Amino acid sequence: MLGDSKYTARWGYTVDIAQVWPVVPPCNQCKASLFDDSSTCHTITSCTQCVCWDVGKNSTLLHYVPPNNYPEVDLQTSGKIAPMKLTYEMLKSAALRSHQEFVNGTWFKSNVESFLKVRGLNNTCISAILQCAGNCRLFTEMESNPMRIHDAALQVRYEELVMDKLNNPMSYAPWTIPALWDHGVELAQHVDVVMHLPFLGVVRTTLEMVQEWSK
Repeated sequence: MLGDSKYTARWGYTVDIAQVWPVVPPCNQCKASLFDDSSTCHTITSCTQCVCWDVGKNSTLLHYVPPNNYPEVDLQTSGKIAPMKLTYEMLKSAALRSHQEFVNGTWFKSNVESFLKVRGLNNTCISAILQCAGNCRLFTEMESNPMRIHDAALQVRYEELVMDKLNNPMSYAPWTIPALWDHGVELAQHVDVVMHLPFLGVVRTTLEMVQEWSK
């Protein structure tokens, strides 16, 4: 997963923060409600102006424009994408679906890449998924090609693929899911690493402030 990618800047979720950031912090009304000790009932959950830091909230405020080549069948009725909570089951399902759609010819390489990047998979995983799906697609096309029996070159190529499949069976099957995705622990159980926040955020800002002051 790409913890610092465009879509996984928020731990455990996939959302394009760059598009929705204006509604993420609390609005003035919600901020006042948060700091009001006498208030016994906040109206934050029903606010239509912000999500008050809750990127997992079911709100159209968080829906964002999809990247180029994103599969249309996976969009909201508005043509946008809603934030998703990342789980290992969702990642496994996304990898398998991408394989099947590519093998069936319903998705192109660009569709698979766009679909998986939104879910936070890194480039190495995406390339491996496409490699396996490409092998499966090519083998299926060659195996079902009726011209093969009349074309010596096609027959030779098919026999080469058969031998390669026998020697490398994992290359002609859906990408092998990482063991980490299937070991009985949910992704949400992993601790959100705060290292980058204080050391790359607060410390960096402090250094910049000191440098500015020293001038």
